[in-house]
Amino acid sequence: MSLAVLVLQIPYLIYWQVAHWGERLSDLMTVPFLRSAVKLAAGAISACSYGIYKLLKWPMLWLSRRRVFFSDRTAAEITGNPNGLTRAMGKIAIDTAICIEQEKQTSYFLESFDLLLPVSPLQAVTLGSAAQHSSLEPILQWDLANPLRNWLTVNSTHPLLGERLKLLALYAQFWKLETELDLASLSEPEASNKGKLSFFKSILKLQKSKLFLQGAPFLGIPMSLAIVGVLWSIGAILSRTSIWQFDWLLGDRSILWGCLPIGFSLGTLARINYFFPDIPARQVAPPSLPEILSNPETLPLDAKPVKLEGKLLGRSGISNWLGQDLILQTDSGLVRLHYVSRFGPIGSWWPVPVRPIDLLGKSVTATGWLRRGAIVAIDLETLRAPGGKTSNSGHPIWSAILAFAAAFWGAYTIVQGGR
Repeated sequence: MSLAVLVLQIPYLIYWQVAHWGERLSDLMTVPFLRSAVKLAAGAISACSYGIYKLLKWPMLWLSRRRVFFSDRTAAEITGNPNGLTRAMGKIAIDTAICIEQEKQTSYFLESFDLLLPVSPLQAVTLGSAAQHSSLEPILQWDLANPLRNWLTVNSTHPLLGERLKLLALYAQFWKLETELDLASLSEPEASNKGKLSFFKSILKLQKSKLFLQGAPFLGIPMSLAIVGVLWSIGAILSRTSIWQFDWLLGDRSILWGCLPIGFSLGTLARINYFFPDIPARQVAPPSLPEILSNPETLPLDAKPVKLEGKLLGRSGISNWLGQDLILQTDSGLVRLHYVSRFGPIGSWWPVPVRPIDLLGKSVTATGWLRRGAIVAIDLETLRAPGGKTSNSGHPIWSAILAFAAAFWGAYTIVQGGR
């Protein structure tokens, strides 16, 4: 993991330093054209480097999550004090949230070295801030009782904090120590009463929990393979009859490569209305962060349209052109914001009237879809400041564009044909 983090520092330092020096150099320019050219070039290099950092980081996520479990166990064995590690992780989460509030952004160090940190900064942002207003046990209920929690951590650097603290509590019980937190009552009932669910019951449970709709874009790919198998079978049958005009279906690879993106497209379109429900003009009072965190049945699919008021935190300048670090500071805690330009990634570089970074440090109203997964985040629709400045996001638009582009590509591949 140390070697992996060392490699990841190269693209991350390029992202960070190019953004920093691009801002300073553009401030020295007196010619508007040169100032814009420097910012555009620095923004392009910085954004590409950040994308490479994310791409190289993804293969290490599974190993990082496994490493954390082993490190927790080793620490408990060496110290003989799992309760001490439990207290330490709770304090780290709280202090990480406090650090972000004080610095008004996520530290570059926290993001670049998150694979080696004891607690993930992405988890600590919300959990740590909510823990300042509530005890840990209720806000960890989702981590312990949600039936799909393991599926929803595939893009996380760390396991869920609740699962880690539950294991530490089991270590303490094994050594006949009084546990720091009472987490036994928050576990999934089936795990204690019936052991592991059978495969058939697991499938039924996944259906009940709307997993198939949650992962529809990706589940559409294997479903499309079934369609390919049917078409190839039809071609094989017809090739043995007088209807030879359709025997080309047998083994035609263009059908295979074309149906894969079409399946992804159909899955994306199947869930898009449920994923982005209409936002009513009148909003009811949104739940507090402790209430959101303590609901064990919530999935990212169950998006709640919200309108939250708070102070916008995040990095300034070129380093945040893509919305890498946008955080809403509310009365009940911190919530991360996901922003996508209505003009796509290029729109983050193109001159627009209002960017999210133009509203940093101001009181804003965030309208969008609140999602509860491994982390809590809001997919933005709009960010509005009191003076009338509004920054628009385009999550539903680009989901639809991606779906139609995949369908077009699949259709084009099939039309081209080939074996």
